[in-house]
Amino acid sequence: MKPTEFNGASVRRFFLSSLVFLPLCFYIWHVLAPAIAIPIGWTVEKIATTFWPELFSVMELSKAQLFVEMSVGEEEGKILPASIVGNRLGFYVETRLVTFSLPFYFALLLAIPNGSFNRHHVMGLILILIFCIAGAVGFCLKESLILLGPGLFEESMFLPIELIVFFYQFSILIFPTLGPVLILGVIYHIEGADAESDIS
Repeated sequence: MKPTEFNGASVRRFFLSSLVFLPLCFYIWHVLAPAIAIPIGWTVEKIATTFWPELFSVMELSKAQLFVEMSVGEEEGKILPASIVGNRLGFYVETRLVTFSLPFYFALLLAIPNGSFNRHHVMGLILILIFCIAGAVGFCLKESLILLGPGLFEESMFLPIELIVFFYQFSILIFPTLGPVLILGVIYHIEGADAESDIS
């Protein structure tokens, strides 16, 4: 496998191509957001209700928004099981917040000079989808932390609050833009190593 070789001209072409493909990829992603949200919402629901059934009850999709219904409710400022208070707390997860690494990844991939879609790029896409799901789970945990308060949250989750906050910020603010760049950089390195081994 011959890796893509970058020089001054190809770097400029890559940068300009990225600017061209970014709006197109983001538009397609925006249109397909409800469809992209289906597998992510289903997976997040299975994870949340399996590992934390005392907090999460059911989740429903409305276009690209995931409505999370919790297993607890509120009465006179107290958080109690929903079976006692007769109501449930809930919140929305905007899946676009955790999936906008996808159009960024595809825009960069399409902009690679003489690039081709191969198994390494498929693995990169799968890795990004895993991070999207993990980010949605982190979003749910962050919202639960806000609704329950630090004390009750730590009693229910046995997870450090600092870890939840860091993971939420990483999933929303850092990974969507930095993740695709790092993944494609690793792929470029792997393909270069494969090419050298084929030559030798």
